[in-house]
Amino acid sequence: MDPKTGRLLAARGETVPLDTFDGRSDDSLRPRLVATESGAPRLLSFAYVDGPRGTEQLVVAAGTLRL
Repeated sequence: MDPKTGRLLAARGETVPLDTFDGRSDDSLRPRLVATESGAPRLLSFAYVDGPRGTEQLVVAAGTLRL
């Protein structure tokens, strides 16, 4: 994702809800629990990485939880 605009740059795998992410808040990189459209729980993890030409990009990873 582009953290400034929220625009998705690339995706792979299932769609997860990212509407809870606010890149402007202090705790924006804190992992969070979300539910997919089917109700399955996913743990979202966030990390900033250096992109091309000195840009900053946000990587979002989703993991399956078995509760």
